[in-house]
Amino acid sequence: STNSTNSTGPPPPVLVGDTNKTEAELRAFAASEKSIGKMRLGQAKSARKVSWDALEAARALITRGWAKHAAADELIASAGEHESNATGLQTASEREFAFAKAEDASVIADKLNEIAEKFDTEATAKHDKYESAMATSAEVDFHEPPAEDAEGEGEGEGEGEGEGE
Repeated sequence: STNSTNSTGPPPPVLVGDTNKTEAELRAFAASEKSIGKMRLGQAKSARKVSWDALEAARALITRGWAKHAAADELIASAGEHESNATGLQTASEREFAFAKAEDASVIADKLNEIAEKFDTEATAKHDKYESAMATSAEVDFHEPPAEDAEGEGEGEGEGEGEGE
């Protein structure tokens, strides 16, 4: 009668270790975990790729930022040089302007001096002519007619013109 109990149902499943699972259940569980692991590995790789791309973009942004910073430093240095050059040019041009102004004043003073000397020379010459004319007119006697009219007038005019020039 004990034999009949054993023969009526399927044999009890063989459990693996202390898992309380059969070999088929363990294989199905392992396949499911493997599939979940592959999916999570794919997600992790994808997330890592996104993070890596973001890191590379950040590195490129930092590199561009440093390049702009270096360019700005060069621009500042160049602006400093330009400012120094402009200051030097301004100082030189102000000095040249002052020299030119002084030179113009000197040239004008020289020209005025030349004009004054010319006027002085002309005035002296005119004064000398005036003195000569006065001396000649003092010698001429307007009340007495000359002894020889034709010869006297010719001589007098020739002398007067010769002395005037």
